[in-house]
Amino acid sequence: MNRARIRDGFRRTSAVRSSLCLAVFLVFACSSVPGLDAKPRAKQRPKLRIVIDASRDGGAWWFPQGPAPFDSEKWHQGSELAAYFKGRGWEVIEIPRGARLTNQMEGASIVVRVNQYGTYMQTEVDAYREFVRKGGSLLLVTGFVRENEGENDSVAKQFGLRFEGVIEAAVMHSAAAYRKDFDETIYQIGSIVVRYPKSTQPLAQLGRDRLVMGMFRFGRGKIVFLSSVFSLLHVRQRFTTRLFDELANVHPRKKRN
Repeated sequence: MNRARIRDGFRRTSAVRSSLCLAVFLVFACSSVPGLDAKPRAKQRPKLRIVIDASRDGGAWWFPQGPAPFDSEKWHQGSELAAYFKGRGWEVIEIPRGARLTNQMEGASIVVRVNQYGTYMQTEVDAYREFVRKGGSLLLVTGFVRENEGENDSVAKQFGLRFEGVIEAAVMHSAAAYRKDFDETIYQIGSIVVRYPKSTQPLAQLGRDRLVMGMFRFGRGKIVFLSSVFSLLHVRQRFTTRLFDELANVHPRKKRN
């Protein structure tokens, strides 16, 4: 009788142990299967990369820094615009004054060329051409141009652009199609765009016949040119947002009636 009870108890204990082992195995197996009880992770879109070429800046972007080294982490007049880009979640690369362009444009969606002081090597000019031709967006900014220096900007020249003269004005005014976006934007000092492609869409002007900002397609990309850097340094929400939405190909949806 005692032996039967002992055998019966042993069987029950073995059954309990087997059940516990099976339960542990099932829990482990379920937790090991990917995505069984966890929500699938959404793929994160890569950050838009914007490169600011201030390598030929005459002083407007990097002031008051100088001489080298130039540090994008320290305050300079371009800091506010760079902070605006970062606030939109974009990756920002600032090329310091005096640096040579090599592969900095690779992976960028937008390049901002700030002013033009000095000369570019032909390989750098070619890099700009290839960047836009393959689908990049370029904001080409030139400030005032001294006499006999109109042909010095080899980057602008290869795209059929020529900036000329020294013009002072408080603000610039939008072309008709962009009146609500670029009107009354700070200008201060710059030049007039006297040569540009026939396909150019005027964006802003000083008076009726002095173009200071326009846009055209080149290859698979686009170019926006602007003849005053101060319009960028004084970050205005409407102007800045509309301009870089255009360069980033971000277009707000039209409301349905």
